[in-house]
Amino acid sequence: MDFNTFLEKFDVIAEAPGGIPKLRSLILELAVRGKLVPQNSEDEPAIFLVKQTIESKQELLKAKKIRKTETLFPSQGLIKTKVPLDGWVIAPLGMLCLLLVDGSHNPPPKQEKGIPMLSGQNVRDGYITLDASRYITEKEYEHEMSRTPIQAGDVFLSIVGSIGRSAVVPEEFPRCALQRSIALIRTDLYAHYLSLFLRSPIALQYYEQHGKGTAQKGIYLNKLSELEVVIPPLAEQKRIVEKVDELMALCDRYEAAKQTRDSLRQKLRGSAIASLMNSERDKELDTAWAFVRDNWQNLSQQPGDVDSLRKSVLQLALRGKLVPQDYTDESASVLLGKISSSKKELIQQGKIKKSALFSKPLVEQQFFELPKTWKWARLDDITLSITDGEHATPPRVSNPEVPLGTAKNIRDGFLDFNNTDYVNTETAEKCWRRCKPTHNDILMVCVGATTGRLCLIKEPPDFVIVRSVALIRTFANFIYPEYVALAINSPLLQQQVWSNVKQSAQPCLYINKIQILTLPIPPLAEQKRIVAKVDELMQLCDKLEASLRQSQQWAESLAASAISHLTI
Repeated sequence: MDFNTFLEKFDVIAEAPGGIPKLRSLILELAVRGKLVPQNSEDEPAIFLVKQTIESKQELLKAKKIRKTETLFPSQGLIKTKVPLDGWVIAPLGMLCLLLVDGSHNPPPKQEKGIPMLSGQNVRDGYITLDASRYITEKEYEHEMSRTPIQAGDVFLSIVGSIGRSAVVPEEFPRCALQRSIALIRTDLYAHYLSLFLRSPIALQYYEQHGKGTAQKGIYLNKLSELEVVIPPLAEQKRIVEKVDELMALCDRYEAAKQTRDSLRQKLRGSAIASLMNSERDKELDTAWAFVRDNWQNLSQQPGDVDSLRKSVLQLALRGKLVPQDYTDESASVLLGKISSSKKELIQQGKIKKSALFSKPLVEQQFFELPKTWKWARLDDITLSITDGEHATPPRVSNPEVPLGTAKNIRDGFLDFNNTDYVNTETAEKCWRRCKPTHNDILMVCVGATTGRLCLIKEPPDFVIVRSVALIRTFANFIYPEYVALAINSPLLQQQVWSNVKQSAQPCLYINKIQILTLPIPPLAEQKRIVAKVDELMQLCDKLEASLRQSQQWAESLAASAISHLTI
């Protein structure tokens, strides 16, 4: 692979999702494999540099400035089987180090001011920050320097937590000490090349494989010293670093340009959605939708961006802006009156229980202004029943008799029994005394992280629900169940759901809080028109999302092909 070939593929990779990080990783991988700059047969082979380091260490050993430890004198010698190019060598890191030590394992007490004591968080890719969370005194600093005598040209490597960030100590670096999460490395290699190698994919894979710990992973020095370092001739190390710096700067420019484009897309997308929300007449809404439909690829880049469009559809639906009003429709006030009369009759007949809210007037909460024929209502005002499933854990059985519906079975818009438990028929019949899900019921998760997720069930099989699932049964003769499900899914009601959730060990929405959820009620005929329009627009959203996902997959595939071509 020549450099021109790499540049030809640069744009393809950069424009793919996550392309810039992939490019940075690829640059480092190609660099340490000798594929980024041309070789020069006149360069002094790297073996001489390794021998120079070994000789320097022997002198330091004789002068008793270092000790003969396994870290600095690993048993493994040169690795001759993996050398990628003539003039290159591979050796364990410890063999190449004049100093390999980590920071203080028992740092002094924190001081409000003084000399900074850096941690792994201060080591970034290619530079070091000085915003320390710990400071030490002059005396403590002198003690720390006996262990970690920092000097310009040393390499810092983060070895705890986010392992693998490295940087070279610059000239005129201010005095500081190190905590355990930084390794200090001194070598005769070109320090910037070693820093580059230590954050390459080869090294990162090694840290991942050999790091220890659960809460916070770290790599011990004895294991770090065994990292096999790929070493080009010294002159080539410098050429590699120069080329990597050039390409990383190009990545920076691409990243800045991408951020600018993304910011512009976000503003344009917000403007397009605002046009939808502010449409007052049918023609304006049609024009706004046509603009969104025809320009969404330019307004958005991620499939997830379509969620904002879906939410806007639901907001428009509940504000009465999605379909025209027909003032010959029976108004919501009349509708709610009929529901109240029917509920009173059913209560007197003992067919339904009287809720605490029955006949209590709704305290008007104008979330926004409604069309003339609409009315605000509580969920309790328009339902036959709001309850939840069995509170006592029903015993499961291994044979598939009656499915058990829990929060995991309630998906967005459908009931999923692909992964479910079962109870026997006798247990099911006991549970059904409390409630039995049936056609046109709305099931909503009311316990756990997915609280508020719901589905409207159509002609379901017999099944049992548990406490984590609420059942909402509407007056289907007066209220279109599909409209209620749509309303509960909207940002207006989802916000109410989560503002009423009790946060304990896990979120929980109690029945009395579900009953007071407030929604706008249109005339019944308009409810049906709204649902039909929402379905139509949601299909458009699905197509837009699928198109974005297809474009994303195509870009990822193209980038993967380019990377494969470059790394062969």
